[in-house]
Amino acid sequence: MKRQKLSFKLAYWIVLTSTVLTFISSTFYLYHEYDVRLENFEQEITNIHEKNLKVLNHSIWHYDKIAIKAFLEDTVDVNRITYAKINISNKLIETKGIPNKNNVIEKRFVFSKIIEKHKYIIGELVIQGNKNVVWYDIKNLALNIFLAEFFKVIFMTTFIIFLLKKLFVDKLEKMATYAGNLSIDNLKDELFIPSNTSNISDEFDTVFLAFDDMRKNLLNEINQSNEIKKELVSFRHAIEKSYNSIVITDLERNITYVNNAFENTTGYSKEEAIGKNPNILKSPKMRASIFIEMNKQLDEGLIWQGELVNIKKNGSTFYEQASIIPIFIDNKLSSYLAIKLDITAYKESEEKIRRLNLELEQKVKERTLELVGTNKDLVDSINDLKLMQEQLLQAQEIANTARKNAEEANREKSMFLAN
Repeated sequence: MKRQKLSFKLAYWIVLTSTVLTFISSTFYLYHEYDVRLENFEQEITNIHEKNLKVLNHSIWHYDKIAIKAFLEDTVDVNRITYAKINISNKLIETKGIPNKNNVIEKRFVFSKIIEKHKYIIGELVIQGNKNVVWYDIKNLALNIFLAEFFKVIFMTTFIIFLLKKLFVDKLEKMATYAGNLSIDNLKDELFIPSNTSNISDEFDTVFLAFDDMRKNLLNEINQSNEIKKELVSFRHAIEKSYNSIVITDLERNITYVNNAFENTTGYSKEEAIGKNPNILKSPKMRASIFIEMNKQLDEGLIWQGELVNIKKNGSTFYEQASIIPIFIDNKLSSYLAIKLDITAYKESEEKIRRLNLELEQKVKERTLELVGTNKDLVDSINDLKLMQEQLLQAQEIANTARKNAEEANREKSMFLAN
């Protein structure tokens, strides 16, 4: 069915083109031929005059009506020469045929006689030729030309279509069938091509080789694309499951992508965030100088890093450690990637530790003061103990002395008693 359709189109365009070209060329040729034949017809009428000039001159001079009438009878044939008349001294002498004003060539010939070097007009011949004769001849010629050209076009069309089918159409249909059935599943099937490049017979074999190379390149691209797709799926999965908020914005700084962590952190859904400016999270606590520095670095294609104080959808404040990276594709800035980590718990812990440190410092100061007071009491106690120790030592010495005295007295008593 495809071959018939293609053949029909080829035949149609060949016949149409050939017909138009034939019509144009034949039209110019017929116009030229018409002018030529019209000139020849005028010359033919002129030849009638020139051929019979002497006889008519003699007949008119001698007023020979029989000869004039015979001339007119021989000249007028109804089809080509439709009318002729002869005037002598502006008086109509003889006519033949029916005069007409349309589609005729009228020629007038003057007859003169020279007498003693003077030229005298003795008569006039008027001949009308039928232009339709030339037109009929041109129509017949045109019909013959168009018939001949038509059969020639038919023959050439048939021959060209045969050659096209033999040399091109079969291969084109084969390639079209292969291309029409081409899919990822059968992309590995090779196209029928010459076994080696030395067997290439024409340009179509070259096209087949190029088509097969394209198939191989496409298969390779698909394989690479599948690998890249797997990597992208892995990356996307990792990004979606990441604890960090991932935000991508366009050059106008409008959000084009956010991950799940962004939703969980800010309370804004993806549908609510996409198309908005990240300033929807901006907190009044943020200093304007930070944003000025951020925009300056990003405009210069540099990475910006710092802390942000933002506001969630419910109005609560949270803190983020952010890195904003300009993304370049083919050395042209295309978007911005922001990787942000919620550090609210860290900031709260840091604040709690700061408060605890302050409380600890206060308690240390208070305890230090207490210890200073206690130390003073302790010094006083030590001094009292030292005094008491000295008194104790003194008492002990007194006691030792008294004991010695008592022992001495006791010995003396014993001696006394013994004595």
